[in-house]
Amino acid sequence: MKKLLPIAAFLFITAFSGVALAGPDMQSSYMEKAISKLPKQKAQEFRDTMQQAHEENESLYKQARGLHQDMHNIMNASGTFDEDAFVAKSSELRELHEKIGENLDKAFASAVKALSEKERKMLSHNMEQAHEMHKKAEKSQSQ
Repeated sequence: MKKLLPIAAFLFITAFSGVALAGPDMQSSYMEKAISKLPKQKAQEFRDTMQQAHEENESLYKQARGLHQDMHNIMNASGTFDEDAFVAKSSELRELHEKIGENLDKAFASAVKALSEKERKMLSHNMEQAHEMHKKAEKSQSQ
């Protein structure tokens, strides 16, 4: 049981990786707040680069959803819990999330590379500020 809690926490966190840079709720994300302070054209190019990465990752996201379902099925199967099968699926999922993360990191680096030094510093500063505000908001919601 003690092993399942960290695994479940990891799965929850990683299941939503990348959400801050794409999707219909992009306007409300803290990352979008940082990006939106760039010049309009640069901000749009940044968004486009990240959106393209998400689209290229779509087959990986689909595989991840399948692995989540497999793990769900293993957890809800009748009889004895198949720990080996669960751990194997969890390992596959972790590797998949690593690949997704690598793809998003490359896209992010590419988008940042297209910025001037001043814009990179601005983005970095705005990301820190927006992330701090996001953390404060989450903390106040959890109280």
